[in-house]
This record gives sequence, C-alpha cells and structure tokens, in this order.
Amino acid sequence: MNYLQKELYELIKSDHSIFSFIQRASLDGIWYWDLLNPENEWMDNKFWETLGYNPKEMPHKASAWQDIINNDDLQIAIDNFNKHCADPNHPYDQVVRYHHKNGSTVWVRCRGMAIRDSSGRPVRMLGAHNEITSLKHKEKLLEESNKLARIGHWELDLVKNKLHWSSVTRELHEVSSDYEPNINTALSFYRKGKSRDTITSLIKDAINHGLAYEHELELHTQKGNQLWVIAKGQPELKDGRCQRIYGTLQDITQRKQAEDELAESNKRNSIFVTQSPNALAMFDTEMRYIAASQQWMNEYGLVGQDIVGKSHYEIFPEIDESWKKIHRECLRGATNKTDEAYFKRDDGSEQWLAWDVRPWYVTEDRIGGLLMYTRDITARKKVEQQLLISEEQFRGAFEYSAIGMALVAPDGKWLKVNKRLCEILGYSENALLTKTFQDITHPDDLNADLIQLKQMLTGEIESYKMEKRYFHKTGQIVWVLLSVSLVKDIHGNPLHFVSQIEDITEKKASEEKLKQVNDRLLLATKAAKMGIWDYDIINNELIWDDQMLELYGIKKEKFSGAYESWLDRLYPDDFKRTDEYVKLAIAGKREFNTEFRIRWPDNTIRNIRGLALVQRDNNGNAVRMVGTNWDITEQKKSEEALRKMATLESKSKEMEQFAYITSHDLREPLLTIKHYAELLLDEYAENMDDEASMFTKSVYNGANRMEKLIQGLLDYSRLSKPKSLKKVNVSEVLDEVKSDLNSLIVNTRASINSTNLPIILAYPLELKLLFQNLIQNAVKFRKENSKPNIEVKSKKLEGGWQFSITDNGIGIDDRDKERVFVMFRKAHRNNQYEGTGIGLALAKKIVETHHGDIWLESTVGEGSTFHFTVLTDGYEHKE
Repeated sequence: MNYLQKELYELIKSDHSIFSFIQRASLDGIWYWDLLNPENEWMDNKFWETLGYNPKEMPHKASAWQDIINNDDLQIAIDNFNKHCADPNHPYDQVVRYHHKNGSTVWVRCRGMAIRDSSGRPVRMLGAHNEITSLKHKEKLLEESNKLARIGHWELDLVKNKLHWSSVTRELHEVSSDYEPNINTALSFYRKGKSRDTITSLIKDAINHGLAYEHELELHTQKGNQLWVIAKGQPELKDGRCQRIYGTLQDITQRKQAEDELAESNKRNSIFVTQSPNALAMFDTEMRYIAASQQWMNEYGLVGQDIVGKSHYEIFPEIDESWKKIHRECLRGATNKTDEAYFKRDDGSEQWLAWDVRPWYVTEDRIGGLLMYTRDITARKKVEQQLLISEEQFRGAFEYSAIGMALVAPDGKWLKVNKRLCEILGYSENALLTKTFQDITHPDDLNADLIQLKQMLTGEIESYKMEKRYFHKTGQIVWVLLSVSLVKDIHGNPLHFVSQIEDITEKKASEEKLKQVNDRLLLATKAAKMGIWDYDIINNELIWDDQMLELYGIKKEKFSGAYESWLDRLYPDDFKRTDEYVKLAIAGKREFNTEFRIRWPDNTIRNIRGLALVQRDNNGNAVRMVGTNWDITEQKKSEEALRKMATLESKSKEMEQFAYITSHDLREPLLTIKHYAELLLDEYAENMDDEASMFTKSVYNGANRMEKLIQGLLDYSRLSKPKSLKKVNVSEVLDEVKSDLNSLIVNTRASINSTNLPIILAYPLELKLLFQNLIQNAVKFRKENSKPNIEVKSKKLEGGWQFSITDNGIGIDDRDKERVFVMFRKAHRNNQYEGTGIGLALAKKIVETHHGDIWLESTVGEGSTFHFTVLTDGYEHKE
C-alpha cells in the first residue's frame, strides 16, 4: 500500500470532517497529495479508469495527471491551488478537461481542501473528482437550442455591480459581441413608457422583495428595430439580501405578430374554423374564399397561403366543368354529396374525397354563397388498393418463389406448400399435405425447432431462423435455412406459421470442402512461417493469425487489432512509404506487394515481405484487405552481401588498371610541363608581355590542377587494396582533420562542433580521408561574408553507425544531388570554387568499403547535410 494511501486511511479514522468531505464529494475518484514532497500524489483507481487507463500501470506521481490535463486548465488549477494554500477561504474548485486514452476529452470537476499543520502551513491536499462530460455536452446542446429559439441569458451581480449578457442576448439587442452593458443601459433598450416603467418596477421588486417575474415587454434594438420579448428574472438571496438576479429574454416578435393577425382573421371566420374538425370552407357567390378551416388548409396543401378573397378556381385551376356545374346548381339552392370520388391534381398527385356542397343564406331566401365540406379518404383507398395488390403479390410470390414456402398449422401440419418446396423434399403437393414437418425433420434438429415455435406462440419471440435437416423422400439428408414467422387474427390468436425454406445442401458441402482447404492452408503457412492477416477497412479492425504475431515478436494480448497498432511497429524510415502503399492499394492505384522493415519489442530490426489483395463492394469501394507477411531478413542480408562483394570486386579491378595508367603515363609528362612553365615564369618574366605571361600562368595553373586530379585518382585507386578493420576513435579522427585543415579553418573563421562521437570498426586512413573531404567541402562551399558553422552527429544503427555532417553553406540544387557522387562531376560549375570533381566520388567509395551508403539533403541558399553509414559490426578486425 502506498504510504499516502495508508496515511489517508488513518486520517479518516481520526478526523470525521475528512470522511464527511469524501462521502459528500467523491463520485469519480479521490486523491491525496504530499505538498512537502509535491511529486508524490496518490490517485485512486476510479480516476484512472474514468480516463481509460489501467490503474496498475499509472504511477502515484503528480506528473502523471499533469501530462494528460489540458494545458490551459492546468494553469487555472495551479492558480486556484496557490490561492487556496494562501487563503483557506478561497475554494479549490474548478472544471477541467483531461485527455482520455482514446483521444477524446473528459470534463471533470476537481475539488480539494488543504490539510494544514498546527502553524497553518499546508502539508497535504485532499481532493475529489466528478466526471461531468455528459453535463457539459448537455450545456452545449442547450446553448445551441437557445440560439435557435432566440433565448438569451443574463445575470446581474449586485455585489460586483456587473451585468453579463450571453451572446444570444447581445444578438437580440443588435449590439456588438464586445458590448459591455450595465443596469442603466440595459433598461434604456425597453420602449419608453409602459414597457420601461414595468421592467424598472420588476427589477426593483426583485432586489427589494426577492420577487421573481415573467412579463411580455417591448424593446428597441441598437439598430432601431422593434422586438417583443418575454423577460424572466429570478433573484438569489443570501441572509435575506438579494445578491444577484439571473434570467432570460426570449424573442416572441413573430408570435405577437401572428397573434395580431390571427385575432383579426378570427373576427370573420372563427365560427367555421373553431367548430369544424373537418375540412370546411366558406365561399361567396363568386366562389371567392371567405374563410377556411385549418383541416381544409392542411388537406389541400394550402398552409402558409393567404387564400381569403381569392377564387377557388384560381387556387385549383385543375377543377373541371363538371365541378363548376355542381357549384352553379348549389348556388341556385341544390345540395350535392358523394361518399367517394377520385381526383388527379395538376402536380400529378392523386386524391380520393367524400364531400357535401350546399348553399348558405344571408337571409331566409337570399343565398350568400356555398359551404363546402370535404373529407380526404385517400389514405383509406390506398390501404384498400395495397391490400388487394398485396394479396395478389403474395399469391404470385408464394407459388413462383425461388425458395420453398409453406403455411403451417400450429400443430405442425402442412396447410399449403409451393412447387419449389415439393422439389426440395421430393414429395408431390398432395403427399406432403398429409404429413407434418415433424415427420420429415432430422431428430437431432427437431427439439431446437419445437422450442422456438413454442417461444413464438407464447410471444417471447416474433420470428426465428435456423439451419436444419429434412429427410428427402428418397431418405437422403437435405440441409435447409428455415425462416419462420407467425400470423395472428385480430384478437391475437395464432392462425398459422409462414415458413421460408432455402435449400443449402450444396453450400454446406462447399463449407466442408472449404474447411478442409483451410486446414491444409494453415499447415502450409505454418510450415513456411507465413503470417496471414485480414483488415476490415470500414471498421478499422485488423486480425492476425498466430504466425503473424510470431513474425512481429509480440504476444496476442499486446496487439490491439487496430491498423495504427501495425503502423507503430514499422521501422520509422519505412513508415510513411509503407502506409502510402496501403492507401494506394485501397484507392486501386497499385497492388500491395512491397518490402519493409519492422522493429521488435527488443529493438531487433527484421525485413518483411508483404502481399495483399483488396476486396470491394458492388460500388467499387474498398471494404476488406487480405494479405500475407513473411520474414526475408536473412535473404536481404545475403543479397546485400553479394551485391557489395560484386561491386567492390568490379571497382577494385577498374581502379587498379586506371591507377596504373595514371601513375606511369600521365604524371611524368605533366611534371615536365609544370617544370618548364615554372622556369619561364621565374627566368623570363621580365621579357614577356602581359598576354604571354597570362598564357604561361594558365599552363602552370592547369598543370597544378591536373597534378591534384591525378593525385586524387591515385588515392581513389588505393581504396581497392586489401586492408584490415581496426577500432577507431572518431573524435580523435575529427581532431586530426581539424589540425590538418587548421589554416583553412582559421582563415574562414569556421566553427566545427560535435558531441559524443563513438569508437567504431573502420579503416583508419580512409575514415580520416572521408571526414577530411566532407568537412573541407563544407568550409569551401560557404556563403559569401558568412562564417561556416559545421555540426557532426552520430547515431547507432543495427550493424553499425550513421553519421551526418551539416553546414550552412550555399547548398546543392535537387538536380545535382545524385551527380555529385559521380567521378569528375561538380555541382558548382563556375570558377568561384576550385575542385577536381573526385572528392565526393572518393567519399562514396570509402563509405562502400565500410559496407555503408552515403546520401545528402540540401536546400539552395541554406546549407547541406551529408549522411553516411558505417556498417562494420560483426566483421573481423585487428585490435
């Protein structure tokens, strides 16, 4: 038990106020903090479980919860903590946001009290958590609902003399979002006179007498618009004095306008609208609308239209002459009625009506117009037609269904069977009707069938489906998929069962064959150490077999089954490419057939070959991906070794031959040219004109460059000679290089920095030459009027080390990043930077003799970084 937890238990026993606090406030976890050793904080299990973490994995440290709390809320909590420690009357009570393990946000109310020693110094902190995420969501929903309903909130703090308006309240007053109201400016928005006097009186009564209020008032917005609102206020008292008033403002302008209009309209037609629950309309002698019931407006799609005073024929231009004739006859005193009639409207809709048309009288003998009553019976007629169609469809579907169908009595007797069921079971219709389904059901399946039938008869289930076996007339087994539902009469009594019977005999045989194939496939993949995976793209569920888990060196419980869990195990340099290949495969732009590296839990790197197929739905959308993985680590090592061996042997022969030509056929005549050019400059310089002097210097400089070129080629060729690996301190090598380049470094004020360079297996002279070439280039290709800054770094790899040399020079264009490693190719073609074009080719060959690779990253005008690897771990060497 943690010592803080134990201490809290003892404290609860001795101090009842502590227990009361916990009992009152602890809903979602308590915590206890050692303020003298502030890193130590005990959190109970419920807190971590609320946030999705395993309590056993979480340390009792303050940093554990501080790492997952919202940064803004952490600062609020710290401020409250400091204030509470300084003043016990300041409550430590705030709502904060935590990051759930699944990435969601959890809202928590955090309360606490400092426990102080005899001098009043805080020594411990006890607290409780209440998870209120659901409440916060409801608050957000309420805020959005209020905005839609145009309900604004306000609060008047009488202690601080401060008035707060919500965003909706500001919108109602048509003021800016940063508008700061006070009690006087707020009252000035109400219309001068009755509304302003009323609200002023209501506020005074709330303050002086604690009276709540609700009243409809009129106000003018800042933009001059008129609004009707329901103003509600609720005072809050403390010790008999009002401390604050809070309330709402709801915009009821539209309602007030509608009420005014409705009142005017009701003066003329309320007798018809209020008394008739049916569709009723009143017309004058010209068939113009005087009034219409709401049901009339609803049934004829007129809601929202102003039809009073308009002609009935204008509203319904499709009315034909036969109806107009009825109207004329009724205006002469006749009455016309019918129980059902069919109409087709101009918009294509169909309607069935029952109606009664009769005249109404202004006086005993004077007709004022017509009263027309109609009842829409379209729904009833459609039900009748649908029932007729359904009966025909069921009869056709039953007789000609592609699956077996039957009506079965509650006791199991076949009442009606279709042709397909007779074919499935091998009986004629008459022969089958003499039997019950129990007679031909396999005994091993009968009990399960009867149990579900009984459950359906007692109302426990509405239907059921099962696979079962019937005996064919010949005695053979027939597998079927049976679906059963129950038909009842109007009183709820069972009439018969409806059974649908699909022959699945071939399917069951195929499933058995598939099982056998799967068993053989499992044995084959296990023998080949090939893992199989299945990815549900829609639900992001990845299933691995046991061989996949073995390939990745993990146990089943450590694999979450999410796609991201697989990505996390990829080698970082292969992560982006492999993830992109999966996405391209899902998009249908390429097949997934690739190689990548993974990292085991013990940091072992393995090479994997992956192959997969994407399955798609009828719309071509990818829904599933099924594939295999197998380990090709040993294969890759063999391929790499063979490749490097072949490359080294080939280049060795080429360079030996080239070195021979260089040393014997080129160097001697070049030295002669250089000697005579130097002699001419020393002995005959005074006798030469400027042009002759320039030509002679050009010859001498050209010979000098050629000599350096030949020397570089000789150095390049010597790399092919056999030698032994030795332990080399890279820091010492770098010091020697800086010493050799001291003049260049001093003249350019170059800065060369490195940290913790390792001791590695290498060829000492070649490694020094490699660093010398790269650092010399970093200094040489510097920006004008800029001090060179060079950084040398290293990191451990499987099989060796990776080094990087970064400068702030002129950089290399993307087009030249590959060619710079080719013999005699230079990235900078102007004469500002001297060079033979051999240095980086030499560097590449040195790296390759150390079984590594070299590459660069560069931005023109910002600088370059040359990376190279030395992968000599495990090779023989001399101490």
